This record gives sequence, C-alpha cells and structure tokens, in this order.
Amino acid sequence: MNARSATETLATLAETAVDLHIRDLATQLGLGGEGRFSPAAGDEITTLLRKDR
Repeated sequence: MNARSATETLATLAETAVDLHIRDLATQLGLGGEGRFSPAAGDEITTLLRKDR
C-alpha cells in the first residue's frame, strides 16, 4: 500500500466514524442532535474542534 492509498483509506474511515457518531458529538458539544445536519452545523462543529481557534 502506498502513502496515497493509505491516506485515502484513513480519510474514509475518519469520515465514516464522524457520520456514524455525529449526533453524539453534537450533543456533547452542546449543539443538540436532532434533525438533519446541515453544512452550517458541520462548519460549527469544525470551528469548535479546531486547535487554532
């Protein structure tokens, strides 16, 4: 497996983990976990989790 393939696999696994647990993550961050998640909600989660904020 080359580095590009390994990176793609890791990114896919990370995205899948977030997709499966997005409601729990949002609840733990105090954002609620009901309904569908919009790109804006995803951006808010990203902002809260960034190290450089």
